[in-house]
Amino acid sequence: MYKFLAIITFFIFCSDFFSQIKGDSVHVETVYSKKYQGTVTQIDKEGFFIKISNNREVYIPSLEIKTLFAVPKEVEIGTDAETNIKLLNPTDAKTKASKNQTEVSDFYKKYKLHNLDISSFHSLKNPIIRGSFKRKINRHILFNSSLTFRERLKFNKHMKIELEKESKVSFSKYKKSMRTSVVTAILGASSYVAASAVLYNNVNALAEAGGLIVASVGLFTFSLIKVNSADKVLYTSFLSYLKERQ
Repeated sequence: MYKFLAIITFFIFCSDFFSQIKGDSVHVETVYSKKYQGTVTQIDKEGFFIKISNNREVYIPSLEIKTLFAVPKEVEIGTDAETNIKLLNPTDAKTKASKNQTEVSDFYKKYKLHNLDISSFHSLKNPIIRGSFKRKINRHILFNSSLTFRERLKFNKHMKIELEKESKVSFSKYKKSMRTSVVTAILGASSYVAASAVLYNNVNALAEAGGLIVASVGLFTFSLIKVNSADKVLYTSFLSYLKERQ
């Protein structure tokens, strides 16, 4: 409890601290016993990004920081194995593979997705829960004052581009479902037009026209099912993308 109060006090009275360390190499330990060492690249009011090994960036919320100190340049450039052991705990090898060290892209930073609270979402199979997740995303984008109107409009497009790079397998399933949906919708529309043409030329050809209309309804229904499937794949993939980075 005292540590928590100390952290809160630190960030209230030393709000300019992070602005002073931007560009510096730092060593950070979180309240979850995770340790990072890297260069501070970007700062906002709720935390900061540090660039770690392999040019990856990690976002660390302010309230999760237990200790933070700048790494002297002499130590930073040193190759002494003993020095490295002192600076980095052996558990960091495991931490590098953890979800919090997944690469953070410009898309993620631009839309400040680290501020999007997804803790209440675990599965999006239920369309009602999926709808709630989509509304939460829309509210986050709408009330993000740092975004331009054009950037807000292009969020879905940018999200799909990002997922195509980061979740290739899932995104290929999404595209396949959407292609199937479009094709079946076109076939359904064609069936309906054909039924109308049959009735126009021969009012008595009700059986033939009826068969085409039934086929049209079936195709449209299948198209809607594929749209729902594609939607589920897309947003489930996006939820996984967010969880890997938070």
